[in-house]
Amino acid sequence: MAILTIVANIKAKKDKIDLVKSELMKLLVPTRAEAGCLLYDLHQDNDSPNHFLYFEYWKSKDDFLAHMRTDHIKAFQAATKDSIDEFIVNEMSIVDFQGLSPDASKGDLGIVQEGWDEGARGELH
Repeated sequence: MAILTIVANIKAKKDKIDLVKSELMKLLVPTRAEAGCLLYDLHQDNDSPNHFLYFEYWKSKDDFLAHMRTDHIKAFQAATKDSIDEFIVNEMSIVDFQGLSPDASKGDLGIVQEGWDEGARGELH
C-alpha cells in the first residue's frame, strides 16, 4: 500500500486571515483522529501570512476521500465561504524520504530523524 501525500495550499483573502486560520486550526484535532490519517500538519508562510499549507499523509486515497466528506470539512467550507482566494490540493507520492522507516510502505511512518524528540511532536532538540 502506497502512502498518499497531500499538499494543500490555501490563500486567504487579506482581510480574512484570522478567520481562515482559526477555521483551519479547528480541523486539526478531528482530522488527526480519522481512520487512515498518518500526519496532518498546518503551516503558515512567514512572509505571506495569508498563505497556509497543509502537509498530510494518508494510508490510502479512500481514507483521504472519506476525510473530504466529513462534517468538519463541510463546516470549514461553510465558515470560510467567500474568505479564500485560492485553494489548491496536490496528491503526491513519496519518491524518496530518508526519514521513513522500512515499514513506511505498510502505513507505519515511523519517522526517524536525528534530533527529534518522539514524545514532543514537532519539537527539534
